[in-house]
Amino acid sequence: WALRARGYEPRVWNRTRERALALGAPAAERPDPAPVVVNTTPLDPPPAPLCIDLRYGPGVEPPPRGFGGLGFLEAQARHQVRLLFGLSL
Repeated sequence: WALRARGYEPRVWNRTRERALALGAPAAERPDPAPVVVNTTPLDPPPAPLCIDLRYGPGVEPPPRGFGGLGFLEAQARHQVRLLFGLSL
């Protein structure tokens, strides 16, 4: 929904077409090249000019042109501290 609100037309690639369609976006038949990839799977993301890879943990490196999951996790934690305690980190 956030991508649509910013003018993007997301396509979902999932193991099953039904699960992809349940997310409310057109289902892609395969991971075609795209200008932006948001990877929410444990697998390596396909190449893209910009990649947002939400994986984190030992041995997971952020993509060369994009953002890694550890940065997202840290940003979520900072936001939670602001909401819960009114502190800014």
